[in-house]
Amino acid sequence: NGENDPDVQLLRMDLSEAEVWATGGNIRFLFEIAKSKVTGAKPDMGDHYSLTF
Repeated sequence: NGENDPDVQLLRMDLSEAEVWATGGNIRFLFEIAKSKVTGAKPDMGDHYSLTF
């Protein structure tokens, strides 16, 4: 129903910091989690970045 749809809302976030994890995709992420549960090793969560705005 476009902009008059009662389920649509505008959200504003004033950010000062953010953390980003760049992974190899959903399947790779799920594989790493499953592997860590079986082996007890820490999963490879991809590259991690901290951003300041």
